[in-house]
Amino acid sequence: MKSNLQFGAAALVIACGPAAASAETTWVANCYPPPQHVVCKDILKPWADAVADATEGRVKVRIMAKSMAPPPDQLTSIRGAVFDVAVQYNGFIEDELVGPAVAHLPFTSLDDAAAASVALWDTYQKYFSGVDELPGVELLGLWVSPGADFYAMTDPPIASVGDLAARKMWALPGPPATILKQLGSPIVSGPAAQMAEMVQRRVVDGFVGIPAAALFEFSLPDYVTSVTRTERKLFAPSFSLLLSDEKWAELSDEDRAAISAVSNEVLSRNAGAAWQTDDRVAVEKLNATKTIHIGDAAFEAELGAAAAGYAEAWKAKATAKGFDAEGALNFYTARVRELTAAE
Repeated sequence: MKSNLQFGAAALVIACGPAAASAETTWVANCYPPPQHVVCKDILKPWADAVADATEGRVKVRIMAKSMAPPPDQLTSIRGAVFDVAVQYNGFIEDELVGPAVAHLPFTSLDDAAAASVALWDTYQKYFSGVDELPGVELLGLWVSPGADFYAMTDPPIASVGDLAARKMWALPGPPATILKQLGSPIVSGPAAQMAEMVQRRVVDGFVGIPAAALFEFSLPDYVTSVTRTERKLFAPSFSLLLSDEKWAELSDEDRAAISAVSNEVLSRNAGAAWQTDDRVAVEKLNATKTIHIGDAAFEAELGAAAAGYAEAWKAKATAKGFDAEGALNFYTARVRELTAAE
């Protein structure tokens, strides 16, 4: 009788093992921008569909219709089990996620978000992946959005550091706000979602830190008199796709491999390309109605001089974490140029 009971328990374990590995699971995903934003519609949704296809329906991703947490709180909300998956703007977690912030350094990115995104993933794999900077979550992908241009709400166009210092500017937190403050421009800074109100109320005279497509998402083109574009970008925001470690650990090896195959570099490339396409459509619209000023080498040099301290500060933080900061920065910038030239 005893042996029969033992056999029955063993049979139950054997029966449950494969069933558990192939059982369906649904991840709750949060997307803090509006549902029609490129991040939700053209990045997160196609990835969710790819996950379901790759796992033959065993893993499904349900994207919530409304955001369940403020933009800065995506990582903490995953750790707190509010939801399982989220897109995190890395600028909000730079103190914790130091390595990939290399993409935020001024003038490291060109006008090619897909190239920058693949370059960032490659840099992460080569230089940063050996350190778990984000305990409690699995990093499934990294990407870079199109770089920031300068938008003037008064004449003349922004063509020099003096033109910036003479204006009260809204700037995204991070390099844009830090550098413009150093240049003497009165700064209003905060999340992009708060920028629209500052512009519409004309609290500021210009702004920097967002891709061109965001102007149309926030209904701001009518407030802009001119746009100044640079070859090398003052700033390009980067993002992570994060998943709860607990949810990742529940998967079979087969499903982890399948999800990795549609995430990682594939997700990084697709996300950057989707955002770049969205941005280029917006730039074409702006070209039809606004004065577009191309910043010259002297303007870029002035900005670059003001930005030098920001890069040195990142190197110090990265080195303190045990990273080869100089090697990572050189690799990233070279990889961006290589991939941009290849496209």
